Amino acid sequence: MSKNVAAQISDELVGPIKKVLSAAYRTTEGTDQAVIDRFIEPRVGLLDQLMSGANHLIEGRRGTGKSTVLQVLRQRALDASIPVAFVDMEKHKHRNYPDVLVELLIDVLNELKPEVPWWAVIGERRTVKTEFNRVIRELNLILSDPESINREVKRSGNTSKGFKATATASGNGAISGSASASGEAAQEWAETGTLAYTKIQRLRDLAPRLSRMLSTLVKATPAEKSIIFIDDFYYINTNDQPHVLDYLHQVCKGTSVWIKICGVGSRIRPYADGNPPVGMEPGNDVIRLSLDVTLENFVTAKRFLEQVMEGILAPLKLDINSILTSGARDRIILASGGAVARDYINLVDDALDIALQEAIQGSPRKTQGASSFRIGTEDIMQAASRRLDKKEEEDLATDAHENYSALRVRWNHIRKFSQSRDNTKFVLFKQEDLGQTAWGAEVQQLLNLRLLHRIATAVPNTSGWRGIKTVVVMIDLANSARQRLNQDVIPFWTKQAEMDRLRRAEWVYTPDFDADEAAESDSQPKEREAPARRQRTSKQSPGQSSLFDE
Repeated sequence: MSKNVAAQISDELVGPIKKVLSAAYRTTEGTDQAVIDRFIEPRVGLLDQLMSGANHLIEGRRGTGKSTVLQVLRQRALDASIPVAFVDMEKHKHRNYPDVLVELLIDVLNELKPEVPWWAVIGERRTVKTEFNRVIRELNLILSDPESINREVKRSGNTSKGFKATATASGNGAISGSASASGEAAQEWAETGTLAYTKIQRLRDLAPRLSRMLSTLVKATPAEKSIIFIDDFYYINTNDQPHVLDYLHQVCKGTSVWIKICGVGSRIRPYADGNPPVGMEPGNDVIRLSLDVTLENFVTAKRFLEQVMEGILAPLKLDINSILTSGARDRIILASGGAVARDYINLVDDALDIALQEAIQGSPRKTQGASSFRIGTEDIMQAASRRLDKKEEEDLATDAHENYSALRVRWNHIRKFSQSRDNTKFVLFKQEDLGQTAWGAEVQQLLNLRLLHRIATAVPNTSGWRGIKTVVVMIDLANSARQRLNQDVIPFWTKQAEMDRLRRAEWVYTPDFDADEAAESDSQPKEREAPARRQRTSKQSPGQSSLFDE
């Protein structure tokens, strides 16, 4: 069989391929060993870094493999006899503070409490487990109680009536004095009152006890450390996040219990400055790590995603060339927006259906019989178009939370800008705007939501922009797919000359671009009206026509 014929798939393989793609689609707590075994590090040394004794904030766009990384780390820790707790915060979404913190603590303690054989009625592990159970019961009580309860306070004692004292002192450095006292028999006294006792106050009182428990647990383990994994941390209300992390840090500090927090970067707020500051300060209390490999590193993203797909296809003895043409291999990286494994897998899955249908219908693109085919560029573009609705509605609504309306408006406004620039797929933003304006923060969130994809940092190619840095992004390819399936894309990843074609000053976005264009449009008739009147009243030269003759 020739090499060309070998690089095909038959319709009989479609079912098995879709089965392995579905199994690899999303990592859950029930991740099987096969997923862990075929795991590919987005960056060399990442797992070793995350296993170190430090707190980490693991950030990345949706679908970049954050949950997979946590599951692989969890398995490594268990293999090393390190006590671990894994908490998925999606199970606690819509919960207010401090209840969300109480639920998180209950999950953590239930997973960290040591297992004790039924026959071990005494011993250190039994004592530790007993204390864990007591605290868990207390936390459940706090959770079920109202926000504030009345706490009865009693004070009692005795005193002597008629007590009096005198003292004298002399100067010149010499001190002398005398005292005398007299009184009657001691008298008993007692006071009773009520005090409002809030959930937060009860948690603060419990913190030292929790810290001692964790220290005892760690000292009893061979590794002398423990790890708490918190996945999808952004499901906690943004304003509550610093308070949750502040409490966890207070409890874990100095215990060798390390916290690994994971979530979409633009939705995580680990620290709030103030007097005093609240939370975990990046660079000081927690190390920030990004899993994102964007289109800025096209070759790296392509290599990573194709290694992931090769691992998925390995049980079927297929490789990447068996299912994707050369052009489709590049186009699917663009459509995924970089190394977003979930989008890549979904696009292959959807494009497989489209390519199969083309083969069945006898498309001219068919290369080897009615049932032998590969996924082509047009199949990827159609698959990308189908998935845009999910990104716009499901993913945007899920991740944006209270910012959904503002992000939706900003996304539509940027698309309107691109249409006003001959439907450009690329838009530039001033770097300082992204970091210093409210609308710039919205753009950052759209990047995290994979509706925009970062390409590079560049200076526009006109003299008026000299020294001004901009961030070049590509609008999600699915957006242009709706307009024209096979539009050419500037191959910016191939050489610098192609990248330079993106440095166009007219592609720099401003939030008031349409207002400026409307004002310019309104002014044009007035500018044309004056010369027209002049021409009507003046003599025309032979062959000369007025604007009214045009």
